[in-house]
Amino acid sequence: MSTYARAKPTSAVQRPGQRSSKSDDGRKSIAGGRRAPIGPPRVSQDEVIQNLKGRSAVYKKITSKDLLHTPAEKLQQPEDDPMTGRKDLPVRQSGSQPARNPDSEIVKFQHALELYDDGNYAAAFLLFENLASNDSIPGTYYKAIMLYDGLGVPTNPTEGLMLMKKVYDLSKKSLLDVEFRHLACYQIGTAYNSAVGVRHDGGEAARWWAKAAVEILFDLTKNVDNQLMTDAGILCQTALGIYYSQDNELGPDWELSFQWHSEAARNGSIESVAQLGWLYWNAMGCSRDDDAAHENLLCAAERNNFFAMGNLCVFYTEKKLDESAYLWVGKLQMILKEHEGDVDKAVSAIAKPGTHNQDKELVMKAFASTFFVLGYLYENGKVVMEDRDTAKEYYRKADNIDDELVGSLGAKLQMGENSTT
Repeated sequence: MSTYARAKPTSAVQRPGQRSSKSDDGRKSIAGGRRAPIGPPRVSQDEVIQNLKGRSAVYKKITSKDLLHTPAEKLQQPEDDPMTGRKDLPVRQSGSQPARNPDSEIVKFQHALELYDDGNYAAAFLLFENLASNDSIPGTYYKAIMLYDGLGVPTNPTEGLMLMKKVYDLSKKSLLDVEFRHLACYQIGTAYNSAVGVRHDGGEAARWWAKAAVEILFDLTKNVDNQLMTDAGILCQTALGIYYSQDNELGPDWELSFQWHSEAARNGSIESVAQLGWLYWNAMGCSRDDDAAHENLLCAAERNNFFAMGNLCVFYTEKKLDESAYLWVGKLQMILKEHEGDVDKAVSAIAKPGTHNQDKELVMKAFASTFFVLGYLYENGKVVMEDRDTAKEYYRKADNIDDELVGSLGAKLQMGENSTT
């Protein structure tokens, strides 16, 4: 079976905020882009893979219980002394507010969280509401979430959105609350993008995501230990990458999509790694690079990203690596069997916010790709016995999920056939 070598760096890393109309490889830099005031630096695929090894669990479930036990020294960003290179925590200026003593708040919050985790939502909501009345950031955040989802209280997404904006305002006052600030940015952006509690406004969604995404841009002037990093901020970077790939108000901007996914992937977003693979494969926002495409798709697929799995099936089929394609098809078919062959049930179980597969539409496309590849293999008698009736059945299943995708996959494989003849 053919293998693909590790992709070489695509370009030098660009310093955030550096203004130039063109990057080293001739593409428009995000700093000069038409819809973003600042954007991520370029990264090599070697950097992406290396960083994933250290941050493969970036999409763990984010809870305030984790945040309350985060050491203060980890969240306070030490500064490098330009003369000595020493790292010293910033000294509080005279007249500034002392740090909040959260002891009593933590006890109350942990009790509320235990009730929440046990499903006693009505009692939990009362405690979160009490905490929120005293401007408790975690209490306000969870009250907003419960209003969004209607847990223990009638659904009220409008009030939930208002409270989430309050979380953002409160959390701007302290570095200790940076994770909550970025969580609020992600939730508010998602509310605008999904029209939850407010009318749909993709541009406003992107602006809220950018508030957090820009704060965690890699800064070449700082040591690695001093880089500000939050899981929610990475979610916002991935959300921006997806937003700019969609046909939004001004149409897709593939270069911005590529650059935001590059930044998120370097920070450990498996979902963005999968998207990078697709972008490289289809030359969207970058030059086509099948080595980089394979590197990223395989990396994400091995970490259970279903969008990557589906695309890897098609990628191997295009490359005439039918046995490899059939192997990944089999993995996806096993997932379907666990859900009685029901695609909707499987997608509902798989697609979860804050996971490697948070976008439901992308997971659906993965299963459509799987059915299409199975149809292709049965039609042409590759790996399996030729069976035109079975092929038609799988093509029909794929078409029922996403007929536009089926058309593009057919064209892609036809182009692959022509390129090898």
